[in-house]
Amino acid sequence: MEWLVNNKDYLLVFENAEELSDLDGLWPDAAGSVLITARGHSFNVLAGDSLDLVCLQPTDGGQFLSGLVQSLNRNYIPNDKDTESSEDISEKFGGHPLALAHMASWICETNTPLTEFLGVYDKASYEINLEYEASGLKFRSKYEKSYAECWALSFSRLKDRPAARLAGILALLDSDVPPKLFEEYSESSHDDIEPLINIGKFLNAKLDLRRHALIRDDPELGVISTHRLIQEASIRYLNNTNKIEEAFNDATNCLSLVYPRQKQGSDMIEFHPVCKLWTPSS
Repeated sequence: MEWLVNNKDYLLVFENAEELSDLDGLWPDAAGSVLITARGHSFNVLAGDSLDLVCLQPTDGGQFLSGLVQSLNRNYIPNDKDTESSEDISEKFGGHPLALAHMASWICETNTPLTEFLGVYDKASYEINLEYEASGLKFRSKYEKSYAECWALSFSRLKDRPAARLAGILALLDSDVPPKLFEEYSESSHDDIEPLINIGKFLNAKLDLRRHALIRDDPELGVISTHRLIQEASIRYLNNTNKIEEAFNDATNCLSLVYPRQKQGSDMIEFHPVCKLWTPSS
């Protein structure tokens, strides 16, 4: 913060801010530039200018989806019917890029033709909705319901695979987690978490989640990123399948292994940077 006070030529970014209180003690007094990305409008009181980002229109969304499918499957050559189907899929998911990227991975992973996707999706989502209704789950909007359905497709496909258990852990941690957290557990003597029995199991589970577009693995930043919407959908799925307790125990066991131990009569101030690495939001 001292550097910000003494400099004016900077851009400070607050990404995915939730509440105004999140910025307490972080808002600079100097005259630099600040960018805030958020889903709510409460931050407008701080902003000189605000911009509402809209989702993609069917034509643009269809092109976006088709391009993703082509990038994932080099043998795919779109035709006129595929173009129409891509636009219908985009409209189905409200033109939300994250949902479309997820569906592109699902389409390629399952080798489902674009022209058949909505039929397959509607059948699968009907069965998923029966489970949600039985559990009494409520959605705030039709788009939230569509997102939940699209990610539930992948969660159900991952069912009983090591990647599903890893996804459960990631849902309960910070959205950006150093992979070292899981590498430490994989290299320990513990064998109670299937995707973390050894480093090979962990790498395969992580690859499985990447193929389903459930995570981003960024070696440059040194983190595994899970979008908050996917975390929310994953938690709903965990609750719906009675797996939330297992995921909670797995997450706490991983953190327990790497967290520094307090010695009797001593404080933990010197260990705050280490704790912040594993739980940055705490």
